[in-house]
Amino acid sequence: MVDDLIQQIARQAATDQVAHLESRIKFLEERLANLQRQPDLLTEKEAGRILGVCPKTMWNWRQGRHPVIEFIEYPGGGIRYSREAVERFLKGCERGKKATLRAA
Repeated sequence: MVDDLIQQIARQAATDQVAHLESRIKFLEERLANLQRQPDLLTEKEAGRILGVCPKTMWNWRQGRHPVIEFIEYPGGGIRYSREAVERFLKGCERGKKATLRAA
């Protein structure tokens, strides 16, 4: 009876440990996938490289009354462009339209 109880406890502990390790593996796989995914926010230089323009052009576009591409400005002055906004701009250029973005 005591031996059966000990075996049952041991099996439960092993099952719990396997479940914990499987959960940990899933977490680490998701984290690795996130690290390997391209960032959703681009620096001015990265966005300019994709668009084929220099950072000065990105700056000029940002200074207009209606910026050509939506951007995020952090309190410290850092600028980021969403990958989606850059891709929308490019798609607008491909269609031959004036590629300006409307605020969402």
